[in-house]
Amino acid sequence: MYLSEMCKAWNRAAVKRQIECNKKQCPRCGKVPKGFICCELRTKTFLALFQGFVYAFEAFTLRWRCPLCGQRFTMQPPWGLPRKRYVKGVILSRCWRYLRKSGATYRSVLAGTGYKGGDDGTIDERQPSHTRVWHWLKDLGEMESVLRRIKRLILAKSSKRVIDRLFVIGHWKYKSEERHGLLRSAYSLLQLRHEWHRLYKAQYPPAFGTLSS
Repeated sequence: MYLSEMCKAWNRAAVKRQIECNKKQCPRCGKVPKGFICCELRTKTFLALFQGFVYAFEAFTLRWRCPLCGQRFTMQPPWGLPRKRYVKGVILSRCWRYLRKSGATYRSVLAGTGYKGGDDGTIDERQPSHTRVWHWLKDLGEMESVLRRIKRLILAKSSKRVIDRLFVIGHWKYKSEERHGLLRSAYSLLQLRHEWHRLYKAQYPPAFGTLSS
């Protein structure tokens, strides 16, 4: 499993202090120090979907401290998101599938997944809760400041037509204008992934210096 090997390599690099901070500017004081100080490693359990099963594995998150103001913040692995256990690829792909397919439901985008058992080969038949998909979509839809900055960066190198593509969300997928707005924002964030990777090498969604727990 490719992600498992990535995790092992990340953990080895974290222990050896070979990982550089992904921020240049302090998220609190706004200053640019010569370097942030890695002050702590924390273990976080991540979940990934592979061949119809949910796999759990542990990886380090890094705590950095600004030497100028003392602010501490967390750096996730490339596949991680703050306060999320499922890896980024799972969250983005399943949300995109729900938004793009008119007949998709929360349950259908998670259908066929259960939990892989322990070393004895047993399989836990539990299914991930379908409500989890809505929480993913809600969180993506609330990333309005990130979406605005992504659009500005793309617009600097591409056409306005790319960032203003319209897509109609099926009316059966929302019962309020608030939820409709969140789904539209989530769609906008997800549909810009291809253009972002064409123009930039940074991860997506990019980290813009926001604080994380």
